Amino acid sequence: MMRDYGFDFYYYDKYAKNQYARGFEADVNKKYVLITAFENFEHFVNPLKEIENIMKLTDVLHFSTCLISSNPPLVKDWWYYAPVAGQHISFYSLETLNVIAKKFECQLISDGYNFHILSKIPIQKDYFKQLEQFEKKRYKYDITNKLKKESKIGKDFEMILLKKL
Repeated sequence: MMRDYGFDFYYYDKYAKNQYARGFEADVNKKYVLITAFENFEHFVNPLKEIENIMKLTDVLHFSTCLISSNPPLVKDWWYYAPVAGQHISFYSLETLNVIAKKFECQLISDGYNFHILSKIPIQKDYFKQLEQFEKKRYKYDITNKLKKESKIGKDFEMILLKKL
């Protein structure tokens, strides 16, 4: 979808087969400007090792994970644990993310709930507040078309045809 919106995104998941982005697999020997990891952190068996592996590939990691407080909710009181599926096994507090940021010599920026950035390059601390204000303006003034990049769909389709994936 990010390529459809004109962004030069690539796919990587060591546990899942690439069903939707064939031909656009990430090269794990390359450095990327930004890596996004949504709905991944709660699945990490060894979070520090996984984060270390990701940070070797980028200076900016934008990720999602629901934060817990210092007194985590009981399993019966929070849907996010997902005990039936057994998939959510790692949980993070804001304090934990700060420790991780320090370990990897990164700046942590968080919306305090679900979205977070670990960055080795300076980013404004109020990034998420600015983004929220931008979204409000975007809807108010309908500037979506001015911001949209040219879709990569056509060029990607031609490339896939040439490669015959």
